[in-house]
Amino acid sequence: MEVVLVINRAAESEDFSELSSTIQDTWKKPVRLIKDPTEIIEIATTLEGRVLVINQSDMMCNSYIPSLCEQYTLPYMGSDPLTSALCQDKASMKTILTLNKIPVPFGYLWDDKEDHTWRSPMILKPNNWRTILIDENNVVDTLEDARLLAYSLLEEVPSVLVEEFIEGRTASISLFDTKDGVHVLPPMESASKGLRSPLGGYILAGYRKQELDLLISVAKRAYQAVGCCDWATVEIQMGVNMLPNVISIHTNPKFISEDPFYYALDAGGVTLAEFLNFVQPMGAKNVE
Repeated sequence: MEVVLVINRAAESEDFSELSSTIQDTWKKPVRLIKDPTEIIEIATTLEGRVLVINQSDMMCNSYIPSLCEQYTLPYMGSDPLTSALCQDKASMKTILTLNKIPVPFGYLWDDKEDHTWRSPMILKPNNWRTILIDENNVVDTLEDARLLAYSLLEEVPSVLVEEFIEGRTASISLFDTKDGVHVLPPMESASKGLRSPLGGYILAGYRKQELDLLISVAKRAYQAVGCCDWATVEIQMGVNMLPNVISIHTNPKFISEDPFYYALDAGGVTLAEFLNFVQPMGAKNVE
């Protein structure tokens, strides 16, 4: 069996050499890197399913790649297409979490024809994977400012989520499946300030035991409520009132040094090889 890593089309800045060599050394299987997800179709035809697909591409392909694997009956690891699509649609994710009594910030989809409940300040986000469009300028105090920003965002994305902005710290809680249950790694936070994903990496987030226990509990419940499989990272905003709110779930974290999952493995004393050995016995979807 061959392991296929699907990576970004523009992945020159991302180094997958450690992951590739660790897979080869740990699983004793050859590794192929592909940048075009449609190559999965050719692989399905030529290798007749004797592959294992791991998605390390960008967030836009989170549901597309497992969908291709499902369609062509290829074994793959990570969450299924429905879970991945659900977590990309932030409004739908909030609905599922709310139904499971998991705390999320107050929010709604922008509709210019409706009256809106306003809790200043609010933050406007693309209701999809386009996190690159989120920064401090997305926080607004008035409904008029929100309307102007919504019009701007709607030129780039099909729908906009309006959400109560909670002052506080954002913890990245990474989790992965083992035969003994869901393992939770230490919380990480941005090494730089601001809302945008940092280039400076992540650092271990220090919390008091009571706060940490609460973060872990909420992260595990969110992971299970939306149906995550194999691994994921749950982003939780801890407000000044020490109440955690889930703001996003990444079903496809990367195992390279730009991602909080990678830093969390190191902080948790788990090597990449150990992680691969933990998740590999869990099997892969579509394997008879």
